[in-house]
Amino acid sequence: MGADASPTDTTTSHGIVVGYDGSPGARLALDWAVETAKRDDRPLTLFHCVGLTMTPTFRAYDPGVHAHTYEELSRGVLAEAVDIASEQLSAKDVRPLSAVGNASAELVGVSAQADLLVTGSRGHGTISSGLLGSTSYAVTAHAHCPAVVVRGPSVVHAGPSRPVVVAFDDSKPAQTAMQTAVQVAAAA
Repeated sequence: MGADASPTDTTTSHGIVVGYDGSPGARLALDWAVETAKRDDRPLTLFHCVGLTMTPTFRAYDPGVHAHTYEELSRGVLAEAVDIASEQLSAKDVRPLSAVGNASAELVGVSAQADLLVTGSRGHGTISSGLLGSTSYAVTAHAHCPAVVVRGPSVVHAGPSRPVVVAFDDSKPAQTAMQTAVQVAAAA
């Protein structure tokens, strides 16, 4: 873990969490999250996960052997995100957070302490799927908080030509997602 708080730290509210891997889709998600954090006066947590598919694999693999390399990789990716976010937000409201593991699982874990989780529709992952990348697909299905997937060629906010789409059933999490969707649409 190379950051201020652990992804499993239940005492910390991460505010808005954005998954960031340096990809064009992650940059769009970051821009959306920064603008939303600024508008709603919420802290922003920039989350990077070094996936095990990015790491060398050996029969008796010990991630601790490469921990320094992982931390340096995350530090570089997160430094870029911090610089971008700090142009519009106070430094005290921008927090880097990193992990080593499966990006989908780690983001879902972090979402337990988040108000809102934001991802791009595609990142640097190696698995491709139809409209959403595997991470954004997993996050929208399993997040513990409302999740936003930012997709398209540029940052888009809700408005008359860009509706907010929300999956809804009779569960408590779906009610929270609906309330968040209404707030996002009302802010447009």
